[in-house]
Amino acid sequence: MAAFVGIAKNAPSLAADTRIAVGLDSWHPTGQAALYDRARYLLDRAELASLRWQNERLSLQLAIQGIEAAPGDAYAWNTAAIAAAASGYDDFARTAAARSRELAPNSSRAALQRLVIADIELNEASDETRDGVRHDLELANADEGNSLKAILQNSPPTADALRTLGIYEPFANLGG
Repeated sequence: MAAFVGIAKNAPSLAADTRIAVGLDSWHPTGQAALYDRARYLLDRAELASLRWQNERLSLQLAIQGIEAAPGDAYAWNTAAIAAAASGYDDFARTAAARSRELAPNSSRAALQRLVIADIELNEASDETRDGVRHDLELANADEGNSLKAILQNSPPTADALRTLGIYEPFANLGG
């Protein structure tokens, strides 16, 4: 019983002093791992703040706390990159996406998330960034084709940026 109380007391989503309510939603996270992992909990809250409540500043604040809790988590950096881009902090968005790419260069799921802000990354991009975005596109196309198609169809700025740099042409069958 003491072990259970200890777990419940220290779990970020169960301890009253660490719960984070976002919008009108409860403090309860959507993923089970987020019940017990502080970084996962913060990222869950950041994604909800952004996707459901369009509160990008809160999303960015929570994503940065998630990075502080798990600096080696590529998905934390992706969440921060997307929130920063939506908040108008393009430089930080590019930095966060680059850090994510360093941490998980061959993860198709991470690559797909990074492509959401490809238009910002490719603005003032170095050859290294262009190559990274190209690699992300190839990974996402190979493993996450339907999701990639949805991003390209629903994000004209991303599709246009990829087309402008000649990256998107081999993937024209995906939509856009």
